[in-house]
Amino acid sequence: MLWTAQDDIGREFRNQARGYNTAMSFVSVNYNKDNRIGLSSGGITSFQIQGQLYHLQGPLEPVEGRPPAFAQLFVYDSAYATEQRLMANPRLQRQTLMALHIELLPINPFIKIYKLLESGSQR
Repeated sequence: MLWTAQDDIGREFRNQARGYNTAMSFVSVNYNKDNRIGLSSGGITSFQIQGQLYHLQGPLEPVEGRPPAFAQLFVYDSAYATEQRLMANPRLQRQTLMALHIELLPINPFIKIYKLLESGSQR
């Protein structure tokens, strides 16, 4: 388990947990940042969203000329998906990205649904 591993891989994973979470996510997030609270006030800053938080899911297939991203990557071969994630997140480790991808395949129900939809769209 990467969260509790005391080796270099586990420590790197914990230090870059937000990056790995982003790299393995199915959707991107869009929001309107609330700038009413000034950052120069000192003390603890908070992240505030004004209005709605949006989860953006792109089409089943990538737009021509653009690499696949987010949920689209789960229908590809693990090695190819890992390389695409690594290009978008060069600070992360290849072997950790690959391990996370392989670990998610059998347990994430959305991957199965997405693969089914993607295979049906090519008919």
